[in-house]
Amino acid sequence: MLIAGRNQISGNIPTGISTFVTLVGFGFEENFFSVVVPFQIGKLRNLEILTFSTNKLSGPIPESFGNLTRIYALVLSENNLNGTIPSSIENIMGLQTMDLSHNFLTGPIPQTVDLFSTSTFMRLAHNAFIGVLPLEIGKLNNLQELDVSENKLSGHIPTSLGNCLKLEVLLLEGNMFQGSIPLTFSSLKGIESLDLSRNNLSSQISKDLAALVLLKNLNLSFNNLAGEVPLHGVFGNLKYGIGGRTSTEGDVYSYGILLLEMLTGKRPTDELFTIRQSLHEFCKEALPERVMETVDSRMLLVESTDAENDAQKERFRRDKTRECPVSLVRIGIACSAESPSKRMIIKDVIIGLMEIKEVFLGIGIHGKRQMRMRLTGEGTS
Repeated sequence: MLIAGRNQISGNIPTGISTFVTLVGFGFEENFFSVVVPFQIGKLRNLEILTFSTNKLSGPIPESFGNLTRIYALVLSENNLNGTIPSSIENIMGLQTMDLSHNFLTGPIPQTVDLFSTSTFMRLAHNAFIGVLPLEIGKLNNLQELDVSENKLSGHIPTSLGNCLKLEVLLLEGNMFQGSIPLTFSSLKGIESLDLSRNNLSSQISKDLAALVLLKNLNLSFNNLAGEVPLHGVFGNLKYGIGGRTSTEGDVYSYGILLLEMLTGKRPTDELFTIRQSLHEFCKEALPERVMETVDSRMLLVESTDAENDAQKERFRRDKTRECPVSLVRIGIACSAESPSKRMIIKDVIIGLMEIKEVFLGIGIHGKRQMRMRLTGEGTS
């Protein structure tokens, strides 16, 4: 490997680099190269990593890069590259990370993008790409991040994006997309950040988007959307919402979901859950008789002691083991209510957790009373 990133190297990239045929890594990010990318790099057929981000490289991406069939990371961001994405790039079928953002690249995004079936990160933001976002992009089943923001893309957002079930970040802002937000987005259960702002999107915001339970950042501003903002599901839980403001209700919701995750051993994105039955509903329907069926068995492991040979003490232990998870599930459900106004306030959450702890440890009613007084300020002046 040849790594010399974060220096002050300038001048030309030596064309003689092509003689290093065994080179597997070539990293010169954050330097001052200001020349055209030499086509000779395409002769390094064993390259797996090529990073030249944050330089001043100019000219087009060489067609010879299509010979680098072993590359899995191609990072050329923050340069002055121009021209189109060379068609030969489709030969790099094992490409996992492609970052061409912050350049002056033009032309359409190739329809053969689906050949990058192993891609996890595709960053094409801040260029001048035109045309539509190819329908074939929905075939990238491993894609975790797609950023095509700040381009000149138009047409409809492809519904096929709903097939990219591993997507966590989807950034489409600053383009000219039109039409409605695809209903298929409700399938993106792992999405955490979705930015569709500064486009020409119209119609209403689909209530089905409430299924995006992990969504933390949503930006739909500066479009032509009409109708009401849905009040249920994730729209009531977003901290910064659509024109909303920060609130503790969002934090309480997050804690409630986390508590239910810990108790059940299931994530909100589990295949068990659908739009109509979330983790919250799953636990709520189990109260109180079937709670023990939903609790992760690992939560119920208790070390055996000689005292458990006594039948009465064993019965008492079993009752406590059942009572505490039921109470914890009730708190998790109360914290993750759809309406922010119906969620527990954090002080009551703490009181409830302390009381559950006392019951489990056998402190008794007097201890609970003292704890409540300390937390609520009863009996003080």
